[in-house]
Amino acid sequence: MTDIRPFDPALFHDAAIDPDTAKLNAQLIEQLTGQPDWWIVGAEAARAARRRGEGPFPVPVMSDRAQTMTITGKDGNEIGLHVIAPARPRGVYPVDFDAPEEQP
Repeated sequence: MTDIRPFDPALFHDAAIDPDTAKLNAQLIEQLTGQPDWWIVGAEAARAARRRGEGPFPVPVMSDRAQTMTITGKDGNEIGLHVIAPARPRGVYPVDFDAPEEQP
């Protein structure tokens, strides 16, 4: 039988994780331990708490350059996009489709 896994499982062993990444992950786990799970309180409540600065992270600082726009999805639904484009773009930048209104 042919192995059809798209990723080498060895890439996910502890030894494959950069020490700085492992340290950051441990810090995030420590900061988030005890916080309510978003799937229990609901996404909107979790987002509202984040906007108020409740939890381990400070209130987000919003960019004056940010623009909100919508695109039409393949099923005809509207998808909100929050774009913060540099004055002179030179590459491709990530987009968060989950909560565009919360992007800095």
